[in-house]
Amino acid sequence: MRGIHGHHSSGWILAPSEKCVRPPPVPFDSTKLYVSAYTGVTRRVVSAQNTYTLLMSPFKTYEVDWHTIPKGHAHQPHTGPSKWSRTVVEIYKVFTCESAHRLPNVAEDNKCGRLHGHSYRFEVWVDGPVDQHTGWVMDLHDISRAFQPIHDQMDHHYLNDIEGLSNPTSENIARWIWERINPSLSYLSRVVVYETCTSGCIYRGEGAEFMVDVSHEREALSQLALKSQQIIEDVQSRADNRMIPIDRVGVNDIQYPIRVLDRDGKPQHTVANLSMSVDLPHDVKGTHMSRFIEILNAYDDELGIDTLPNILSTIRERLGAASARIEADFPFFLNRAAPVSGAKSLMNYECSLLGESGTKKGDYVLTVKVPVTSLCPCSKEISDYGAHNQRGFLTIKARSKLTIDGSLPRISMEDIIDVAEQSASSPVYPLLKRPDERHVTMQAYENPVFVEDMVREVATKLKIDDRLSWFSVHAENQESIHNHNAFAQIEWARA
Repeated sequence: MRGIHGHHSSGWILAPSEKCVRPPPVPFDSTKLYVSAYTGVTRRVVSAQNTYTLLMSPFKTYEVDWHTIPKGHAHQPHTGPSKWSRTVVEIYKVFTCESAHRLPNVAEDNKCGRLHGHSYRFEVWVDGPVDQHTGWVMDLHDISRAFQPIHDQMDHHYLNDIEGLSNPTSENIARWIWERINPSLSYLSRVVVYETCTSGCIYRGEGAEFMVDVSHEREALSQLALKSQQIIEDVQSRADNRMIPIDRVGVNDIQYPIRVLDRDGKPQHTVANLSMSVDLPHDVKGTHMSRFIEILNAYDDELGIDTLPNILSTIRERLGAASARIEADFPFFLNRAAPVSGAKSLMNYECSLLGESGTKKGDYVLTVKVPVTSLCPCSKEISDYGAHNQRGFLTIKARSKLTIDGSLPRISMEDIIDVAEQSASSPVYPLLKRPDERHVTMQAYENPVFVEDMVREVATKLKIDDRLSWFSVHAENQESIHNHNAFAQIEWARA
């Protein structure tokens, strides 16, 4: 009847894919030693003066000496310096309700934007140590009591009218439930929302952990350090006592085949030069470089401005980092037709994607370098005939503006290329026949521009693009009659 199943019987170790339970609602006592469980098999042991990192096997149960858990802990092992083998168990309760809602931020043709209802199924999971006296993690009725106000608010109600659920996706509902029952359930580990019998989501909270007070800290550390020698040591997870955090550490100069999407959503195969990095806390020796490549393998099907948030989130979770960054430089090809003859050939453009995610809002920037032709207005004005022209480059960096639901709009390379070419004297083509050369020569002559003109034209066009929150445009001409280049640059941010 209790619905309990074994979860982990390995000391403080949780499986690398599992989140840890939340700390008990007690004040931190700087005179005691705490063992804090983090994602993976690394455990940080924190005292008032020092931070240590220990590696322990996820397949063994360690016995250590215990103090009394601080007062206020809902479930304490026996007091005094006794031997106690730590076992973690998961329990859960299932709840149902009938509710109506609509999703206000989806596309107009998405059926979820219309008013409809669901027979929701909710699961509230709790994991923690089995109390030696009661034989359970906690009373299941406590879970029911904590959830009852949620059920009363949601059952046979229109969810959009509930405070905090104006956009009642499964993800937002799960987070909303967590925030309201977590204060009553100190061992809350996850909230599961089934919208239908085949779809739903799981929410595990934000950076949860479980802390226990350990006696005889020197002896306990010695015990655990000795036992950790029985497995292959994870050197990167050693403690570092220099107390200097690292801004970015990772892998770069990775040549990797990727697929990017064009304006129509069609994939294009190309090769990127990649850099992937995370921050590193002051107390950890190193990061796990191989995990970057594993993540890259999982996401190689599509790399674009709209997929970066998911990739960065995975990097942060897998490496236990507060921030993550990806830089990808790659060529993008368009099959360009000459303006008169229609002769086609591939034109390449240098592109890059930058994604950064951390405690602040994410940063997602697309850069495209577009070759163009410019004809000098001054040369045209002062010459009896003709004017000097040259090839130049417009480099445009565009930062996406997050939508209301936190997603990123798709910005294509073609969008940026069009803006650049429309702001120059003439586009550059990969293949021109004689009628085409005549056309582009006269087109440039009729549209003379300085580098100043080009950056202002680009800025005028990009300012009215609601998808952007910031942009930078840099124009540079490879001057044909001067022994120098000419450039201009504008940077703009939406207020």
